[in-house]
Amino acid sequence: MRVILTRMISVPNRAIPVLSRGRPRGIAIAAALTLALAACSGDTSTPGDADPAGSPEESSAPPELAVVGTTTIWADVTSAALCGLEVAAVIPPGADPHTFETSLADRAVLESADLVIANGLALEEGLTDLLATVANGGTPVIEMTEAVAIREMDDDHHDDHESDDHDEHKSEDHDDHESDDHDEHESEDHDDDHDHSGGDPHIWLDPLTVADAVPAIIEAAIAAGADTSVRACGQDYIDELEALDGEIRATLAVIRDDARYLVTNHDAFGYFASRYDFEVVGTVIPSLSTLAETNPADLADLAAVIEELDIPTVFSEEQTSARDAEALADAIPGLTVVALDTGSLRDGNDDYLSMMRRNVTAISEALG
Repeated sequence: MRVILTRMISVPNRAIPVLSRGRPRGIAIAAALTLALAACSGDTSTPGDADPAGSPEESSAPPELAVVGTTTIWADVTSAALCGLEVAAVIPPGADPHTFETSLADRAVLESADLVIANGLALEEGLTDLLATVANGGTPVIEMTEAVAIREMDDDHHDDHESDDHDEHKSEDHDDHESDDHDEHESEDHDDDHDHSGGDPHIWLDPLTVADAVPAIIEAAIAAGADTSVRACGQDYIDELEALDGEIRATLAVIRDDARYLVTNHDAFGYFASRYDFEVVGTVIPSLSTLAETNPADLADLAAVIEELDIPTVFSEEQTSARDAEALADAIPGLTVVALDTGSLRDGNDDYLSMMRRNVTAISEALG
């Protein structure tokens, strides 16, 4: 049996959440961050408990390993894939990864890591420069969006709800939104808010895409020093993710085909919609990032789509303000607002599988 002890990472004035799937989470973290990798055998011994006579396994034990995830979601996924490794998350529970800003403590954590698991595609916009610095310093930084098939975006990726079936939204009644009076919405600032070029970073909202990313986590951890036994744990977790996919399909089966429309806070549910046969017909914030802002013209257009398709619910986000979604609900009789978890777990006791089940239950109850 092997025990892999952790290094201690000094983290001044910052508590860094540590996620460990299927193991006790009662670990106090204040001035220091403890990262522990326990072998799949579940052995809880320490070096002081070693057999006095010694054993061959002691000398072959893997080296200490410290793995850090940028978000709580990727920290939890990494923990599950690596046999219960306790993985620090730089961005704390409940925080929006799009708007998170770094501190000196975050740099210390990342520079002390043996491996960093990041999302990529500018999801963690405030971490981009720091992650590049850490990588240039020799720390392996693995971006999950480099390991899976990416949904490519362009400026007209919402054409699916501006097709012939919905041409009335291009009618004379809405020509005023394209008039000179609204030229400011074609300004550079507005174009930035609507910039959907490149890839969609929200890959974790599809569990089968997460399953596709697990082997990259496993092999990067082995390259960083983890024992090859983690491959079995990784496969077990892939099996769980595939089972979750089946659960999701069963839960969503109550929603009629003609009711599978999503209106979300920002453009985060593209992978989910593609996997489970939904159409994202609009977003409160017309962007892949919550850093963008909405405007009255966009909200008016969105309200018209909601009323035309008789959509009962707008899905806001636990991690961001629901003010604009609630304003829509106030303006449209019968429209409700339901919050989903998107970019973060709720707390240290939450996990990715639970988060997805909560979201799917909420969607099923709202639209079914």
